[in-house]
Amino acid sequence: PQAVAYQYMLEGSENEWQPLTHETDVHYPALPPGRYTFRVNTEFDLLPKLRIGENIQATYRSVRLLQGDGDGTGSSDDENVILTASRMSPIIPIYDEFGGYAGTSAPGFNNPANPVATLDGQKDNRGFSTGMFGNIYLEFEPVKGLVFKTSYGGSYTSFSSFGYTRRSYENSENNGSFGFGRNGGFTTNWVWTNTANFRKTFGIHGIDVLVGQEALNSGSVSILSASGINPFSQNTDFVDISTLGTRNPPDGFHNNGVNFASYFGRVNYDFNDKYILSAVVRRDGSCRFCCMAYLLRGVYERYY
Repeated sequence: PQAVAYQYMLEGSENEWQPLTHETDVHYPALPPGRYTFRVNTEFDLLPKLRIGENIQATYRSVRLLQGDGDGTGSSDDENVILTASRMSPIIPIYDEFGGYAGTSAPGFNNPANPVATLDGQKDNRGFSTGMFGNIYLEFEPVKGLVFKTSYGGSYTSFSSFGYTRRSYENSENNGSFGFGRNGGFTTNWVWTNTANFRKTFGIHGIDVLVGQEALNSGSVSILSASGINPFSQNTDFVDISTLGTRNPPDGFHNNGVNFASYFGRVNYDFNDKYILSAVVRRDGSCRFCCMAYLLRGVYERYY
């Protein structure tokens, strides 16, 4: 519709926002592997006193080897190949005299793994994540100076990865079997805010009153993983959880996050734009305390 205008940008491919347009389709053919963030802002012209807006951000991420926690920022904390290379003794070559990988299996060395051998064994490892973040708001101004606003925002991220572990012989600490693992999961969080704001100036007096309510969830998470060793073939086209000779028990984790609720109010008074008097009141609640209360009550009833 001509009443709606769009502005978008694909970070990783574009360096600036595209001009406002009424077109609803956009295409990016033949994008190379990498990390992309798609951002969209919209403007709605509904009624003179009614405003609505939203923004959406979408991210796709594909990585090899140095995945790290915290969306990749934790790579330096992991035992990755860069740290391993810095710990490797300079007198140890990459390959031994028979053409195999050299390592720390000889006495007198510490336990870093041959980084070239690690890279070769993990060349097919992959990690993927897709995320969306955004919010939508609605503002209504029935009379001048009085604004009612509701805003809802949140994020959703799904992730998955799979990796291979080669059978090694050259290190002081070796893997005795070829291994494979796969995991996946998602995280979510949301926040909902409702406010009423009134501003008015009476000569040299000004008043600004805000009341509101907010509810949020700190973030739920769910993860499932499986792994094992000794598939019937080490060809990656045939390696999966179902083809492993020995499987570890599946593992998983789920957390619903913590819910919070807040009620707040604020009054600002200014005199002649020189003196300001402000008063704030706020009350907060959390389901974390409710859960703890039920837990303590259950313990008391069971043992006392």
